[in-house]
Amino acid sequence: MLISATAKLNSVSRDYRYVARKLADEKRIVKAQFVHGLATTLGEHTVKSRKFHFHEHSTEGHHAKTVSDKKGSEEMLLSGSLEMVDGLDKQDGHKHHPSLVRFMIACYYAIVSRSEVVCYLVIVLNQMKSASLLSLPLPLMAFLWGSLSVPRPTKTFWITIITYTEAIVVVKYLFQFDFFDWNDSVPVNRPFDPPRILGIEKRKEDNDYALYDLLLLLLVFFHRFMLKSLGLWKDTDRSVSVSAIQQQEPVSHEEQYVTAAIRASEHTTTAPGLITSVPPEQQPGTSGALELSALPVDTASSASRCYDDVIPGQSGLEESFVHLSKLFDGISRYVEPFRNFFENLLHPVYRVTTDVYAYMFFCDFINFFIMVFGYWAFGTGGSEDGVASYFQKNEVPVPFLIMLLAQFALIVIDRALYLRKYILGKLIFQVFIVFVIHIWMFFVLPGISQRSFVEEKNLPPKLWYFIKCIYLILSAYQIRSGYPTRILGNFFCKKYNYINYFLFKGYMLIPFLYELRSLMDWIWTDTSMNLTNWLKMEDIFANVFQLKCQRRAEEEYPTPRGSRRSSLTKYGLGGVMLFAIILVIWFPLLLFSLGNTVGQTLLPHDCTVELSLGGYEPIFKISAQQGNLRQLPYDSWVRLQAEYKSSAAAQAFLANYDAADVAVVTLNGNSTAIWTVSPPSQEALIAELNRSAVPLRLSWAFSRSVDNTNAEKVVGNERTVQISDKAVRQSLAEMLHGTPNNVTVPPILPRFLLVPRKGKSDVIRALDTPGMGPYRNLTLRLRTGAFNNLSARSEWWEVQEHCTDSYPYPFLRDDQGSCTDLSLVVFNDKVFPQALSQLTGYGIAGLYTTFVLVVSRLIRGFMAGSSFTIMFDDMPNVDRVLQLCLDIYLVRESRELSLEEDLFAKLIFLYRSPETLIKWTRPADQHPLA
Repeated sequence: MLISATAKLNSVSRDYRYVARKLADEKRIVKAQFVHGLATTLGEHTVKSRKFHFHEHSTEGHHAKTVSDKKGSEEMLLSGSLEMVDGLDKQDGHKHHPSLVRFMIACYYAIVSRSEVVCYLVIVLNQMKSASLLSLPLPLMAFLWGSLSVPRPTKTFWITIITYTEAIVVVKYLFQFDFFDWNDSVPVNRPFDPPRILGIEKRKEDNDYALYDLLLLLLVFFHRFMLKSLGLWKDTDRSVSVSAIQQQEPVSHEEQYVTAAIRASEHTTTAPGLITSVPPEQQPGTSGALELSALPVDTASSASRCYDDVIPGQSGLEESFVHLSKLFDGISRYVEPFRNFFENLLHPVYRVTTDVYAYMFFCDFINFFIMVFGYWAFGTGGSEDGVASYFQKNEVPVPFLIMLLAQFALIVIDRALYLRKYILGKLIFQVFIVFVIHIWMFFVLPGISQRSFVEEKNLPPKLWYFIKCIYLILSAYQIRSGYPTRILGNFFCKKYNYINYFLFKGYMLIPFLYELRSLMDWIWTDTSMNLTNWLKMEDIFANVFQLKCQRRAEEEYPTPRGSRRSSLTKYGLGGVMLFAIILVIWFPLLLFSLGNTVGQTLLPHDCTVELSLGGYEPIFKISAQQGNLRQLPYDSWVRLQAEYKSSAAAQAFLANYDAADVAVVTLNGNSTAIWTVSPPSQEALIAELNRSAVPLRLSWAFSRSVDNTNAEKVVGNERTVQISDKAVRQSLAEMLHGTPNNVTVPPILPRFLLVPRKGKSDVIRALDTPGMGPYRNLTLRLRTGAFNNLSARSEWWEVQEHCTDSYPYPFLRDDQGSCTDLSLVVFNDKVFPQALSQLTGYGIAGLYTTFVLVVSRLIRGFMAGSSFTIMFDDMPNVDRVLQLCLDIYLVRESRELSLEEDLFAKLIFLYRSPETLIKWTRPADQHPLA
């Protein structure tokens, strides 16, 4: 991987290294030619040039031999091929360095060769660090001026960056003194505070207020040095077109020097009418004297003076025309640079096309997920839980939806411009995106979230902005270079190896991505195909590409004929697939059987018990909270296990729990609710007790905190018994009449309860013993009394159970409390963590009917049904079919739509004719196609 990265970095810097070597070699040759130094005047230069040419023709072989001896190879020195760069690296000894050293050298050359990109990135980092109006012009100039300059940013641009950055450093330094009022108290959560938004705020916790500005200056000066070393610092004359250069006749060396002198004189201030002459005696070898006449400085003003001399008196209308002409000349003088800038950008003299759309789409793709998972930083009042908290509530915030739709719309628009190859539209889109992004990120977003962009916790917007700036740099590079003629085809289909094969497989697995791309390509591409034929073509190419990757892999890793498959392949590939299928079959049962192992303990925080007689108002209601709900002590848990060690059913049940899963509930025997039944209802209840059996119902409910789990919040159940014993019914009726006595009802209170994740809370029968059943008897008593010296009397019920040291919970002993209280022992099922809650929510039957069956159908589709596609999946040689598909793409790009129809008809006929397809897909060395 390190070697591959080194090779990739070397390919990035190959042009720079070639030019640098050629310049160094030519500089060495020039130094060898001018032994006595360089010329200082035009005449001296001409004399030495003539002498050098005469000396060169007489001693050409000697010079070639000398240069060859100094460099080692004349062909390497004079060759213009870029392939010689790697050989020169090897000659310099780079190939003998360790891999890590070569990687570092490649990184250095890659940075040096793209030093302007490094400057752009530091400008972006500076804006992310400052986020102020003072630093905002820097990224705007970088994205709207420097990165769009053809062929490279001008000297004026870099001087502007240097000057403005130096001004920023000075301004920031001046406002760091303490005598400014706004430096005393820095407001919190006020991103639009004037000193802060202007960029002149003194940050007491940050002394490196100008660190990135100074770093930017350092890198720009380094870039300036690199441009000077390559001779690219001074701007060239861009008004000369290619046609003019081609039509220009060859000139002699003397004429070239004179032309250079004329151009140099144009930059000097010369008075009108002044004539500068070069005497013939100062120009040896020339045929005669050359007179250089300087042009007037201002032709418009000269013409105006001449017009005044001819016509002394001008009318008002004529003066208006003159002033209007001067006004237009002045405006055009300032508008002309902008017009030339866009003219060079949209219609350059030369253009080396490129295609970086895939990298731009990758940036937008990453930003899409940053916005999804980091939405809390893009909105108001968002928590760091992200958008997952909204999805759990089945809610979608409107701002979140708007941002996602806007991001998706930008991707679609960019794709449309790419397919149409619309450079002007791409330029307008670039300008629009630059302004919208900077207004949104540094003005709208801080106002919405009330958080400054530079806060450390504000990471998602920073990351989104940085990646978007990389997108803008790539987009500007695409605009400068233009779109290539051939852009159709998938980015992953450029090579035919395993990496591209699996990347293409992953691309095909992304839902709707293949369909969206196919539809957009058909909409915005000039073609003669209808949608059905277009989709057929895309499907054929996708299939042929995968076959090409498979055939190439078979060629690179051949299997000897007649040899058995190795055990490593069988147990490696086959064993993994066998294990995966077995795991899918038993996964639901395995998941729920391990629930009490991987689950989390969830004890209830409230227990409510109600007792009602017949269909009347409950006679008893009590709740246990906080201290009345406690975890079972570990020593009591040990005694519980020892008590049931002889019961296999009890041991199997207790094996699924531990002490942390068991809770002891203590309920007060006195009802917390007053029995407020009316006298007529009380008389009706007495009559019912004297007449027939009355149902007695006991209900219980447990409440839990179920955040991020799949458990139900409230779980409960009830038990109903019939009081059929006449003596018990008569005792209850007498108690309702006012006779103070106690009544024991049939067993109704459970000993052990199970609180599951979902469903009803049932009684545990696995812990029954011959002496103790699952339920206990209760003793009821109706109490009457007055409160706070009130004349009104109230009635409430008192409930007790029969208890001893060995009943009902001998393992609790002193922990079961007073016999006046009611005790319950509750076993709580563990709940699955949040990661498994979505799966376990379907239940065992739900997992088998959804997950297992769906996976089984996918595996069946992979292992069966291949006999119907043998003719298309087992082509031994797909090169001809693949070339036919590429030819269709080529003629489509060339707007040869008739030829596109013919070639596609040929492809369809090929797939309709098995015999022809067999001929086309035969190996070329066996039966070549005629």
